[in-house]
Amino acid sequence: MSISAMIVEDLGGPGRDLRDVTREMLVEHFGKSWGSQDAGLWKLLTGEISSDVSIFCRGYECKAHRVILCDEMPLVHARAYRYDPRTPTPILDFHTQTVELTPQGLHKVTSVDIRNYDPVTVDRYVELLYSYRYHPYDPTAVLLSWPPMVRQPSTAGHRYCHTSKLLHIQLAHIALDYGPVQLNEVARNKLAKAFHHQFEADKFHELVNEVARYRKPQQELVCLLVQEAYVHMNELVMAEEIDLLHPQFIAALLKLVVKNQGKPLPRKRKHLTLPRDMLD
Repeated sequence: MSISAMIVEDLGGPGRDLRDVTREMLVEHFGKSWGSQDAGLWKLLTGEISSDVSIFCRGYECKAHRVILCDEMPLVHARAYRYDPRTPTPILDFHTQTVELTPQGLHKVTSVDIRNYDPVTVDRYVELLYSYRYHPYDPTAVLLSWPPMVRQPSTAGHRYCHTSKLLHIQLAHIALDYGPVQLNEVARNKLAKAFHHQFEADKFHELVNEVARYRKPQQELVCLLVQEAYVHMNELVMAEEIDLLHPQFIAALLKLVVKNQGKPLPRKRKHLTLPRDMLD
């Protein structure tokens, strides 16, 4: 199920500067009135002030307060849903539809879908999408905040950004706000929920099952599993298998992710040595 929000019908004809168009779109959609549009826009983008646009999941409210510009102009990514308390709508999936800047001006409807995840996941994912903390050339993260703006030739078609593609960055951000115990639980939930849409890796599954059989996994197996999990972050891991895994594995994986927060996933396997206190 998806829900749609009309962001703007038409913002002008050819020759309009994208910055002016974006400012007008923000002012019109969010209903804000600022003495200085630049100052107001910056406050909105940085979260210093919040908008009247909310995303609801399982009854929890997540404020959406930024408009995102794609790194390949002139595609504009915007996410917003004006909640109507008279007609609450469950949000079951998440993807974004582009808003295209054409020679005739900016005119499009933005579709917002969110997976029926726990509120922490939804809130942090929304927060992540409105952040600039990612490697701009990492194919798993293609969004860019405004400012800055990067003017490059646009590719044809729409761009989609799925939750599982950005999980490694999201998990690192969450690690900054949670203690180890809470973080373990959050990680279990995320790993169990995010990977069921990805393709299956048989060898990885065999390794998961092998480690799950040990009450205290051998050091080599734990190292290898953490290594594989980090490399194959977007591959399938069944929820039942995640529940069987020893907490040492979860802690080791989290430590590795937090250590490399903000960095893209390694493309080649690297040797990994875990601290002894994680393996006792």
